[in-house]
Amino acid sequence: MKTFTITEADINRFKSHLLIEEKSEATIDKYVRDTRAFLSYTNYQPFDKKTVVEYKEWLSTTYKIIFIMIFAITRLTP
Repeated sequence: MKTFTITEADINRFKSHLLIEEKSEATIDKYVRDTRAFLSYTNYQPFDKKTVVEYKEWLSTTYKIIFIMIFAITRLTP
């Protein structure tokens, strides 16, 4: 299976592309933060499509739990 890597230079090129596309600073910051979070998940190692799918599943589970907790808290708040 083909593997991929993302370097700091890749992230900088991505940021430049987003600036050219006139994305807001908040959007650019979010995309870069999300990219770095994925790299942290991969332990900064080369990754393949399987890793991306596993990360999406992990995000889905993690955010579902957070959403349920927030929902429960808001139901308890008057």
